[in-house]
Amino acid sequence: MNYYVLLALSFTGGIILGLFYFGILWLTIKNLPNSDHPTILAAGSFLGRLSGIGVVFYLISKSGEWEFLAITLLGMMAARFLTVRRWGIFPKPHIPTKKEET
Repeated sequence: MNYYVLLALSFTGGIILGLFYFGILWLTIKNLPNSDHPTILAAGSFLGRLSGIGVVFYLISKSGEWEFLAITLLGMMAARFLTVRRWGIFPKPHIPTKKEET
């Protein structure tokens, strides 16, 4: 397969991996207040996310091509940027409208 196609696939795989990682993180944070065992939820989520990306990065590193590993990491960073843009870091402030002021 063409080298550049493999690089594009690595970047796409990194985005998918990042969406998995940060999506599960978002779901965990969202469900922590309602959980009966928040410590177990947080630890289980962390171990699951870490083992998921660890296996993928291990398999990529076994290929011997560091470029694919770096491009996958860039894709994961792009997914982080996308998830922060989508869900935001801080809650949006409430600005009252004229109807609410009266």
